[in-house]
Amino acid sequence: MAGSRFTYQAEHDEDGNIIGTHILETGGYFAGRTPKEVEALAENLYPELDPEFKRNAMQQEFYDIHFNHCLRRRLNNVQG
Repeated sequence: MAGSRFTYQAEHDEDGNIIGTHILETGGYFAGRTPKEVEALAENLYPELDPEFKRNAMQQEFYDIHFNHCLRRRLNNVQG
């Protein structure tokens, strides 16, 4: 998606329906979500924009895991 900080890749079932979305840079997979849904929240979930999400001295792999966790939580809150 143009202008995005991340690369979103949809996963499709055999009928062509979207069944989930991958964020390639973080290794995150978000089942049941379209790239548009994931992008809407992921692009704003950054340390400089969100006080809940602080990088501190985390190694990159833990940073990515934490990012994916926070994004999943937010997606679930939107759904509920």
